[in-house]
Amino acid sequence: MAGVAIVALNIWGMEPSRAAVQVAAFGAAAVFAFLFRWVGKTMTVEQEAAIGSCFIVAASVTLLLLANSPHLLKAGFAERRTPIPWLNQRCLSIRFA
Repeated sequence: MAGVAIVALNIWGMEPSRAAVQVAAFGAAAVFAFLFRWVGKTMTVEQEAAIGSCFIVAASVTLLLLANSPHLLKAGFAERRTPIPWLNQRCLSIRFA
């Protein structure tokens, strides 16, 4: 969860200071810690599913944020092909918008 905040800050804040990155990470972690505590108290049966869903959504949001990252485009990652060892070296190609 803190990772989503860091990625968002780097995209929207272009060159944030180290202190801003730490504050954003701590703030996001604290908010989600309180959210997960509340989920644990109110939805005991669905707790694992709710927390797992939050992590899936966070990973998806991070990928969507990175898809339009000017830093990745500028660094030349827009058309990079990556070999995948467990798929007989077939390449994964991701196109950024």
